Amino acid sequence: MRIFALSSLTLAALACAPAHAAEAYIGYDGFNAASGALNPGLWNQLEIGREVKSGFAVLRQRNLGQQISNSGTWSIIHSLPFDEPWRITQMKADITVMSASATACAANTSPTEANARLTGAFFNSGAPTPGNATGDIGAQIRVVQRSDSTAPLGTLQVEGLAYRCTNADCTSSVLVGSLQNMGTVAVGSMVRAQVEWDQPNKRFLLTRDSNPAVSIAYTDSDSAGPGNPVKSLSLRQLLANCFSGPRTQADLEARFDNVAVNASGTP
Repeated sequence: MRIFALSSLTLAALACAPAHAAEAYIGYDGFNAASGALNPGLWNQLEIGREVKSGFAVLRQRNLGQQISNSGTWSIIHSLPFDEPWRITQMKADITVMSASATACAANTSPTEANARLTGAFFNSGAPTPGNATGDIGAQIRVVQRSDSTAPLGTLQVEGLAYRCTNADCTSSVLVGSLQNMGTVAVGSMVRAQVEWDQPNKRFLLTRDSNPAVSIAYTDSDSAGPGNPVKSLSLRQLLANCFSGPRTQADLEARFDNVAVNASGTP
């Protein structure tokens, strides 16, 4: 009988050997398209951009919806977050949507949406968990394109709202108070958005341009800071799922300028 001893190097190599695959591998994407663009037949998130150009912060986002069902939406956020956001209780910015589009799924009642916004969480209504947005309460002003809009082509909706996050990354939320219709704006025209947390009076004050502020009151305890104290200039897209038809699309480019915060809110 022969006895063979395996070296420690041989044993290590065997331990690291890959498991047998159930199927053979087939190439998916080598990123060699002559156009230099991502293949929309293979990927959902196609374009994302962020640059300072001609004195503006410019954000761009183009994405495709998922084909997993004919209900619900998929949320994708592209943001430029403020540094040390816990210091900020007031913020304002000029928002100009330069281009916007959103397509629907005929079998899905949820519209596709693309918006540019000034947004932030200000406090948590319970006992916050660091890094977890559940229970965080915030406010925003957004400029919105929806696939079910009946407005003339090139006309966007301006909305103000306060919200409560219902999951860890705040991709799910409910309204605090009611959604505020702040009028419309043409693509290429600027909206001056201002969001303030008036803690002594338990309310948010949302202002568009030189219009009177809209007040949204709340009754929650506001003594605890948010679990995820993010405040940002951002784009958000809600893409309708579409199993029975072509994938939905959303495309948005917006520029931001003249950003300001409360004096004690700077780093």
